This record gives sequence, C-alpha cells and structure tokens, in this order.
Amino acid sequence: MTDVDRSDDAGEPDPVPAEDGDARSSRRRALTIPLPALSMPPLAGRRWVLGGVGAILLAALVFCALGWRSSAADLRAARAEQADIAATSQVARDYTLRSLTYDHRRLDHFFSGVNRGATPGLRAKYREVRETLTDIMSKSQVVASGEVLGTTVTSKKPGRYEFLVFATQKTQNIQQPEPAEVPNLLKVTVVRSDDKWLVDDYASR
Repeated sequence: MTDVDRSDDAGEPDPVPAEDGDARSSRRRALTIPLPALSMPPLAGRRWVLGGVGAILLAALVFCALGWRSSAADLRAARAEQADIAATSQVARDYTLRSLTYDHRRLDHFFSGVNRGATPGLRAKYREVRETLTDIMSKSQVVASGEVLGTTVTSKKPGRYEFLVFATQKTQNIQQPEPAEVPNLLKVTVVRSDDKWLVDDYASR
C-alpha cells in the first residue's frame, strides 16, 4: 500500500452502521413519555356531584332568605318602637305643660286640661282632690305657667312607657306677687288604651 492510500484511509471517518427498522422502532418507543389517561366520572357520579352542589346552593339561598326576613322584621320592630317613643314622649310633654299651667280665675279650664288625655284611673284621682285643690288655688290666687325642657325614657314595655320630664314653672300668688321660676322633675307614665296613648300616672320626683 502507498503513502497516498494510507492518507486517504486516515482522513475518512468510519461509516455509521445503518439501523434496521426494528431498532428505530424500539428507540422511538423508549423516547415516548406516556401520558396519564383522562377519564370522565361515570354518569351516576356526575349526577350525584351536581345534586350535592344544588342542595348546597338551595340551602344557602334559604338561609339568606330567612336572614333577610329576620333582619327586615327587626328593622320594622325598631322603627315601630321609635315611632311609639316619639308619640308617647309628645303625650307626656303636652300633659306636663297642661298640668303646670293654671290660673285661679279659670280653674275649670285647668281641670279640663288634666282630664284630657288621661286614663279613667288618673281622672278619678283628680276628682278626689278637685275640691281641695280648688280651695287652695282660689285662696292663694295662684297663677302659674310651665315650660317643658326635655324628656327621657326610663322604662319601656309593649303598650307602656315611663318618662322623666324636665320642666320649669313660674308661679305667683297673693304672698309672692313677683313670678318665681322653679325647676320640676316629673314622672309620667303613658299607656296604650283603645288605640290611643293616655297618661296613666303623673307625679313629682
């Protein structure tokens, strides 16, 4: 063999042996990554899941509806109570003003005022003391006028409210010609009677 022949043999790479069909197939199988099979739950299982979700949603809707009704009822009750307090407070204020305002020359007007808006029980109390009060007021020639400064609820029950009424009264009589103002703290009880608010008790504190 010549030098040229040896040179040619050294420069050429060895040929890569050809793969047959079985080898190529095996290599492709080795490189293939198997994927997990995706399977749908059976029809009965899907129905059970949907039914469970529906039951949960229905329960939530019922709970929300009941909660809304309860909140609405509480709101109506609170508004009704506030309306009752406002109405009874005004009754207590008006009655106090009538009871603190009188003139010995118009005592019939005074007794008419304290009987108006009063329960039968309170009117009976005024009937019992009318003669005595008339005698005292006439002899002392008393004249008085009242002013209500404010009210506060001290007790509240269905159909019954108690108030403290803060007021002042200017009085003058035969012994005290100049009017003098004195503070008054009164307890007034207002009750529901025949769809009306009436004063059931009135007294100084």
